[in-house]
Amino acid sequence: MKIFKLILSLFLFVNILYGQDSIIKYSNFSIRYSFYYNYKIIHHIPVFSFEYKDHNIYIGSQYSSILLPFGDEGDSYEKNTKGLNLGYRYYFRNQKKLLRPFLQYNFSIYYVKYNEIKLGPPYRIEHKALAIENTASIGIAYKILPKLNIFSGAGFGSYDGFFLMLYAFIPSSYIGIEYNF
Repeated sequence: MKIFKLILSLFLFVNILYGQDSIIKYSNFSIRYSFYYNYKIIHHIPVFSFEYKDHNIYIGSQYSSILLPFGDEGDSYEKNTKGLNLGYRYYFRNQKKLLRPFLQYNFSIYYVKYNEIKLGPPYRIEHKALAIENTASIGIAYKILPKLNIFSGAGFGSYDGFFLMLYAFIPSSYIGIEYNF
C-alpha cells in the first residue's frame, strides 16, 4: 500500500510540474506584413488575421506597383494602385511549432487604370478594369520570438479568375513578418 501511495504521489508531483504549461490556446489574433512579387506586380500587404487551431483567415489592404503591362505593350498603365487582400492559410500539425509549414490561398483585388493608344480618333481611350489576382502557394513560418514569426513561400496563380482559372499563369513568391497578440 505504501508503494502504491508513493507511486501515486510521484505521478501527481510530476503532473503538477509538467502540467502547468499544458493549456492549449486554440485561437489567436495577429497582424502581418507581406511583400509579394507576382511576376508583373509587387504587393505590399498589411493584414489582420485570425487563427483557430490550424486554420488562419486574413483580410487587409494592399498597395501594388505594376511593373509590366497586362495587355498590349503600347498601353500606358498607372504604376501604383490600392486594393483589398484576403486569404486562407492552413498550418500542418507540428509538435515543436518553431517551424510551421503551411498551404496558402491568397486573393488580391484592385483596379488597374490604363490608356489605350489608337492610330485614329479617338487617339487615346482611358480604361479602368478590376483585377482579381489569386495564388496558391506553400510556405514555412519560423518563430523567432514567442510572439514574432517570419515566413516565406512560393507558388503560382492567375489574373482575372477565381479559384485558379488560368487566364494568365503567374509565378508568385513572398516574405513577411507577423506579430501574434
